[in-house]
Amino acid sequence: MPRSRLGSLIALWFYREMDPAQAPVVNLGSEGEDNIVLATNIREFLKLLGIGYSEFGPHYVNGEPDDPDSAAELRDWLVEEYDMTIPATAKPILAKARKSHPDIGAWIEKWRQKREETS
Repeated sequence: MPRSRLGSLIALWFYREMDPAQAPVVNLGSEGEDNIVLATNIREFLKLLGIGYSEFGPHYVNGEPDDPDSAAELRDWLVEEYDMTIPATAKPILAKARKSHPDIGAWIEKWRQKREETS
């Protein structure tokens, strides 16, 4: 099962009013770095799980999956149960997510600066 890097989090990002089913899935790095929008929504994230990456930091999902066989059963189930098409790599999922949502790293930095100004 894939994991986030030690201390990192995988989360739904509610940066505006939105249906939870449409919230993007993000990786939040442990040191405030490596923040990345992984998928446009939970359904797309399930596809990402089905590819076979062992970690979700940006250095991992920008390349080839390291263990596609580990996700074979999940991939088969997603195809059978939800008629999903699982890509060979994360590239199309990441591209769609980045096009559909703001850059989370920039968004966090803007939020942090605004918070410091009001403190």
